[in-house]
Amino acid sequence: MNELKDLRKKIEEIDRELQVLLRERMQISSEIGRYKLKQGLPIQNKIREEEIISKICGCYRKEIQEIYHSILKVSRDVQKADYFLVGGNLSYSFSPLIYRLFGLPAYQLYEAKDFNEVVKIPFQGINITNPFKKDAYKACSNVSPVAARLEAANVIVNREGAFYGDNTDYHGFACLLDHYGIDVSGKKVIIIGNGATAKVISAVLSERSVQRIIHLVRNMRSDNDRPISSYADYYDYDLIINATPYGTHPHWQNEALFPLRRFKNLEAAIDVVYNPHFTPLLKEAKSCGIKAVGGSYMLVAQAAWNMQL
Repeated sequence: MNELKDLRKKIEEIDRELQVLLRERMQISSEIGRYKLKQGLPIQNKIREEEIISKICGCYRKEIQEIYHSILKVSRDVQKADYFLVGGNLSYSFSPLIYRLFGLPAYQLYEAKDFNEVVKIPFQGINITNPFKKDAYKACSNVSPVAARLEAANVIVNREGAFYGDNTDYHGFACLLDHYGIDVSGKKVIIIGNGATAKVISAVLSERSVQRIIHLVRNMRSDNDRPISSYADYYDYDLIINATPYGTHPHWQNEALFPLRRFKNLEAAIDVVYNPHFTPLLKEAKSCGIKAVGGSYMLVAQAAWNMQL
């Protein structure tokens, strides 16, 4: 009996060592998957797999080969880029962490230069950030009413080869307002920026009976755009929202785009940037005793919405 216990103990020790090595193998496989995604390479390399199997020799050769067939299959699954975030610079992104917590352990980042590269990848679902939200919308054969109104999509689901697009940034920002108890009805709002995210925020605010919205921008495109240097003309406004990447990691900016102390009616400052947690705008708001809200809740809320698609 003691001999059997000793043998089982040895097997348990071997199993522990195998688990460590297999985890390391899976981590490396995941890195290989990210490389293949960036290079546009296929997941399966049959010649490579046959070479690995052919090198197995000695006792229990067939049994070990059978085990390796399973290992190689799992490695392919780990390498697959079924779900990922597409954008320009993504070094700041917390999306992989969030989606892994939501049950997508292989979620990846894909920095692209051309959105046409992306649609060739056999994905199941992707998130899209700047500068590709309009490209994503155009790539879809069917979209949600929100995405259609905004002409921008931040998520695409592959439904048997047909792309369905939605704009869950809309839902994410609406959830942020509700969560922090920010009532915009009858309020005057400054949105910094006039890109896709600013358009989403403007749509949410408009549906909540905001009194007026102006966009402070560097490059004016519409009647509601004003040069950012004219911020002093709006000292009586109630809410300021940053919808630009200003202050995002790793491109640290320490100073807010303009001071807030003379905004006499300002109730809150919201920044859609979530990394770092305290952006220049939020630091300035806190120093003035103004409610400061970052973009983390919006990110998680839109991710939760994405998981339902």
